[in-house]
Amino acid sequence: MNSIGKKENKRGTALVEDLTVLENYELSRGYYLMQLVSGTGEPPLPGQFYQFKIKRDNYSHDPLLRRPLSIHNFDREKKVLSFLYRVVGRGTELLSSFITGERVNILGPLGNGFSTDLKDKNILIIGGGMGVAPLFYLARELMSENKVKVFLGFNNFKEADYFDKEFQSNVCKAQISTLDGSYGYKGNVLELLNDYTERVFNGGTVDYFYTCGPGQMLAELQQFSRKYRIPGEVSLEERMGCGTGVCLSCVCKTVDGNRRVCSDGPAFNIQDVIFKGGAKNV
Repeated sequence: MNSIGKKENKRGTALVEDLTVLENYELSRGYYLMQLVSGTGEPPLPGQFYQFKIKRDNYSHDPLLRRPLSIHNFDREKKVLSFLYRVVGRGTELLSSFITGERVNILGPLGNGFSTDLKDKNILIIGGGMGVAPLFYLARELMSENKVKVFLGFNNFKEADYFDKEFQSNVCKAQISTLDGSYGYKGNVLELLNDYTERVFNGGTVDYFYTCGPGQMLAELQQFSRKYRIPGEVSLEERMGCGTGVCLSCVCKTVDGNRRVCSDGPAFNIQDVIFKGGAKNV
């Protein structure tokens, strides 16, 4: 298997900041994009995340815990951080109510991001559902010195539309699949990827891949990695409490024992992770 080392990929010290909301609007039903004016202007690393304090004052304790959001994009010129999220509970519902000009308290950047020191490589980026959110910034960072191909899977056209336009406008045209066939390839992103690999390459023309998405998809991509002997990295998503490695609420299993997703990850070598239930061969 090709050997490209996974490095400790952290930058700077996490800061607690009150940042101004530039925009916070609904992209499609239940999906929101929040943009914040960065206080330091220091670029975070793709794959890192921030912990959001949802309550609006210092007297309320509801919700008690911060909510983690991966970085969707960072505009170096305008110093703007972007976060794409879906409303799934009380915390994200409250977050969606913040309006332009309000201040939101965040802690970050946190965690180990993706390795981004690759040059002159053929790279695949594979995402499913909301796992696509942190992959956009990664693709932008890699594209200037590498050849990048993007494969994204969604349930339907409404979920796919924003990402398809965003990637095509700023990175490259993404290969899209939808489960209902309303846009692009009909099926899941693994079926799309397998169709592509059977027709286009036999393992020797891809150097590395990155992925984020549902657990079953990641487990099957681990098998894909072994089958085609392509190394890769995965960004894991787990429920988090502190986000700094103290509370141990986001532990995952790896070949080296239990690891904390928030501080040892979220980005891991895909062959190091032990996925629940394993995967069928791809």
